[in-house]
Amino acid sequence: MNVCTKCAQRFLSIVLLQGNHVLIDRDDRRSQLRSFKESIAWIKKGVPLVAFPEGRRSDDGKLLEFKGGVFAIAAKCKIPIVPITLSHTHAVMPSSALFPVQAGAGKLHVHVHPEIDVEGRTEEELGQMVKDCFMETLPRCQYPAVAPEDGKSDVKIPQREEELQVS
Repeated sequence: MNVCTKCAQRFLSIVLLQGNHVLIDRDDRRSQLRSFKESIAWIKKGVPLVAFPEGRRSDDGKLLEFKGGVFAIAAKCKIPIVPITLSHTHAVMPSSALFPVQAGAGKLHVHVHPEIDVEGRTEEELGQMVKDCFMETLPRCQYPAVAPEDGKSDVKIPQREEELQVS
């Protein structure tokens, strides 16, 4: 790691720590619980929470399996979920980059889906509903690469009009 990369990482660490972001150490169970409680406290103060259900950036830009924490928080706080699909982010800023590698104009797509009411739904149902929203707008190149362990895919591949046309 070169000096410039180390400086950039240090700067981003300071920004995250000073910006009241809820951080999580995926390898530390206590950190996970602390982050869960901290998220709930912010929501109770009226602060909206932005979370990425995959828990991390994918190496290849494909949708990863979701973690359950964000859905558990929404269910516990009884707040709606507003799924937002971000597509082509990997082309502009790969997971290995600290800063964008190219301009995003005309490449990045943001789609805000209708809110999902959490009332009467399990965390698993909420996760599936969000995944279904994402799949409606993600390009095929970002569909999940691997099916779940049981061999059955929980991914519903949408039928898009342009994909059904025969030349």
